[in-house]
Amino acid sequence: MDFDAFTRDIKNNGWNVFGVEVYEDGVLTHHYGDTTGLHDIYSATKTILSVAVGIAYDEGLIDLHRSFLDYLPEDKLSKLDEERYERFKKITVRRLLTMSVPGFPFRPEGDSYIDFALACDIEDDNTFSYGNIPAYLIGVCLANAIGSDLGRFIEERIFAPLNITGFEYGRCPEGYFYGASQMRLSVHDMSKIGLLLMNLGIYDGKRIVSEEYVRQAVSVQQPNREGGYGYFIWKYRDGFSINGKLKQKCYILPEKGLVITYLSHIESDSHDLLDSMERNILGLKRIIHATEADREELLALYKAQLGREFCPWTEDYPGNETIDFDLSRDALFVMKEYDRIIAAISLEEDKEVDALDCWDRDLSPGGELARLAVLPEKQGRGIAKQMMSFGMNAIRERGFKSIHFLVNKYNEKAIRAYSVFKFDVVGECHMFDQDFMCYEKALKES
Repeated sequence: MDFDAFTRDIKNNGWNVFGVEVYEDGVLTHHYGDTTGLHDIYSATKTILSVAVGIAYDEGLIDLHRSFLDYLPEDKLSKLDEERYERFKKITVRRLLTMSVPGFPFRPEGDSYIDFALACDIEDDNTFSYGNIPAYLIGVCLANAIGSDLGRFIEERIFAPLNITGFEYGRCPEGYFYGASQMRLSVHDMSKIGLLLMNLGIYDGKRIVSEEYVRQAVSVQQPNREGGYGYFIWKYRDGFSINGKLKQKCYILPEKGLVITYLSHIESDSHDLLDSMERNILGLKRIIHATEADREELLALYKAQLGREFCPWTEDYPGNETIDFDLSRDALFVMKEYDRIIAAISLEEDKEVDALDCWDRDLSPGGELARLAVLPEKQGRGIAKQMMSFGMNAIRERGFKSIHFLVNKYNEKAIRAYSVFKFDVVGECHMFDQDFMCYEKALKES
């Protein structure tokens, strides 16, 4: 684990991360930033609501397989016509917990969120459909099931035994606890929720919620494209996670004994922060020198690029001769995920490219990056950007004053991707049967 590298990434990239904690086997081993101040946790609120459901479930106050209508106020049900009543009657508490009710808009509106929800045209389909209304309805059901205010119930039955003393939460216009969002917690207290779940319902030696319920809640109950969903809890690799928008995260990996929490305000949908965490804390994505043992995987990676628009590679290039050249100069780097190569990049020596008269001779010597390749199924996740950053650092460490390379002038996707590095376009050329733009950038001394 390289926690310092993770925090350097946060600072160097200007990511708006408030604070981070890492627990190993229940012990806080690393922390960064503000871990005690209150921050919005958005949809991570849903997971705390799930724990509250579990406590009521353990006490026989709510049945996950009964219709959620059985737990709504009678005056709300009396407004439903027969057809609508029968349609909603089919929806169990469990289907709301697993986001398995298509047809709801993302969030409720108006003076009565319950009336708004019951006026929606839901679909008779058990597929995943994420939103705030299912969680809100669960909160209403739970309040009626326990016969008391749900906010107070959470304070007394979850927050107090976890020694969570600083918090804020919201309510709907009718006064119900808004279980979908609107809660504020600290990084440190969010970690406690993760520890509670990792320990199957026990915190600091005291059982809060049953092992039976927690095992259900953190298991995949509803498939989705993200890997699966439990009871307001997301599947993550060989564990699970608590998620809120703008990158509020608590990753729980029981087999590794890890709880990793960070609260942020990052509106970009980039995976850069996650990739840095996985690379530096989990050690999942490592950029290292390629070796002879990587040859067959490298050849397969290069072949996987053939046929892509603007790719000038052929069946023969890059091939074994190119790999030999790169390995002989320690100039070939690969990114590995679970020991599988998912990307590669080379530090190039190409006299023909170096001889182009567009390069600034005051920035000589200049290094060149080449043969950047990412597995097709891993593209679009910022991996190329990580490889470029690594390659630029490697060139700087070898004493070069600048970096230059060629980009097909019609490859708009690549041009957009490289714009983040603020290269200068210093000319154009025609080589390898393609028209290229010549990119150059001075490298700051490390």
